[in-house]
Amino acid sequence: MGWIQKANAEWFLHNEYKRDGDVWDSHAGLDLHSKMVALKVSPSVVCLLSHTGKDKLFACSGTIVECGDKESDGTFVGIILTSASLLRCPSGAASLAPDIKVDVLLLDGKLLQGEVFAYDFHYNLSVIKIRSDAPLPTPSLRNLDESKPVTLHPVLGSTSPRPSDSFKIRPGDTVMALGRHYHSHSLVVASGSFTIGLCKFDCKELLKATCKMVTRYYIGGPLINRDGEVIGINFYHERYTPFLPINIAYRCLEHLKIQRYVPNLFYCKNYLLFCDASTLYADHGSLGHF
Repeated sequence: MGWIQKANAEWFLHNEYKRDGDVWDSHAGLDLHSKMVALKVSPSVVCLLSHTGKDKLFACSGTIVECGDKESDGTFVGIILTSASLLRCPSGAASLAPDIKVDVLLLDGKLLQGEVFAYDFHYNLSVIKIRSDAPLPTPSLRNLDESKPVTLHPVLGSTSPRPSDSFKIRPGDTVMALGRHYHSHSLVVASGSFTIGLCKFDCKELLKATCKMVTRYYIGGPLINRDGEVIGINFYHERYTPFLPINIAYRCLEHLKIQRYVPNLFYCKNYLLFCDASTLYADHGSLGHF
């Protein structure tokens, strides 16, 4: 099977996927409401594949969080938020891989060329731009109430969504981690709940969900609530899903779009904003690739 292959135009929930020859059931027993909510967000969930020179580098998921108005050439510019692991040097160093190229696979299997717009290895976030001849779907975003409201200065058009009023997430609340399979391009869903616990990474703003994505290929995808609103960006741990609240991700995005980097002061500021959550949810450790 090729690394990139033409997808069936029909999209569906991907119930089983393989890891080292084993078949995993990603969402056994998922109720009808959860399936419908996941399918609602599905059009904005993409698969990204990176190359360095002629070598395959990394595959992950991402979310189209913004789409601009129609430009003079008739195209629409989309902004994808995903993991910076997509761009990291093969050696694992926190630096951009040389001669990097990014392919973006949409819901229907259409392949677009991605442009590396910005990245930050501390928060393990990257911003990829794409151009499409049709408007790109974007999801609803929802702040977690531990952080202050986000006000962006958009560089794209007015069709881009903004995080809505915050809501309080409680331990035991149902959440779902979404990703897009890089061969079949079908949607992968892992259901779980928000939990109080420690994430063993050095990014103190990471929170934790019990969803289990069994490979790294789905990091960078969205974490959603029961209303189908994106509340975070997923990363990877073999026993749970660490996630960065969309509040912090969007603050990063604001800096990245304007400055192409996140200033060091920003880390301290967000640590203070999340200091109460940090004492519950975070732990010192090695960030690695999440």
